[in-house]
Amino acid sequence: MIIVPTNKHIRFSKDAVAKELGVPPMFVDKLVGKLLKDIDHDIRELEHAIDSKDAEKIASLAHRIKGASANLRLKYLADLFLEIELPAKSGVFEGFDNLIDACKKEVEHIRGVMG
Repeated sequence: MIIVPTNKHIRFSKDAVAKELGVPPMFVDKLVGKLLKDIDHDIRELEHAIDSKDAEKIASLAHRIKGASANLRLKYLADLFLEIELPAKSGVFEGFDNLIDACKKEVEHIRGVMG
């Protein structure tokens, strides 16, 4: 089982993200809303790749979700997917259950912040 990293980042704030990106908060709403719309499907696809023991697909999906999260300054979510991506790149295809659970919890936290 891979250990879930501690969140060392300030919790997600759409106003802080808007300020950092130099865009109106309404724009952050749309971008994060799009990510949240797609992420449940993406996580299910990742879980299927894990069940199929497809390390290459695990790494690819985790990398894509990590990148989308990082672009929106969802730093802890990006960290979690990095913890899936790196071992998968080394051929690991199991032991991700606690990380997937942490990803789902962080997504729910972000949903709560977004309202």
